Amino acid sequence: MTGKLVKTVIIIAIILSVLGFLGYSYNADVEAISSIEVKLDDIDLTDIKFTSFKLKLDVNISNPTNQHISNLSSNFDIYIAENYVGKGNFSKVSIPAHSRCNKNSSVTIYYSGLADAAVDIIEKIITNEEFEFNLTIDGKISGNALFGLITVSQSFKAIQTYP
Repeated sequence: MTGKLVKTVIIIAIILSVLGFLGYSYNADVEAISSIEVKLDDIDLTDIKFTSFKLKLDVNISNPTNQHISNLSSNFDIYIAENYVGKGNFSKVSIPAHSRCNKNSSVTIYYSGLADAAVDIIEKIITNEEFEFNLTIDGKISGNALFGLITVSQSFKAIQTYP
């Protein structure tokens, strides 16, 4: 009877150890994805069309954590003065722990959204309201966690107020 009890305790200890390790690994991956830092290095105007134009952004993404981040991607919308002006994305970049990488991102800007934003800003100037507007990037960032077995997504919103 004590032999079965010892085997059972050993099996339970092994299972709890594996589950603890997987839980720790998952939480570390999620924390790494939520800790990334993004900086814009360069912007190039490309592909001008009748209703929109594209911007090619050179984005510097840094991973300040001890975890490797794999298959990081993002989709986001862009708003100026609360008017939808475009969308952007970048896909599948991996960043080792305590490092950074550059990734090209494509952004599509629609003229109609820019026109609506310009009208709202001009209205504020004419009515002597405080001249201030927001540039907002609102989206979702995703990356692999738990040794690539699970995809973790997190919403983000970045707001820059001008002037």
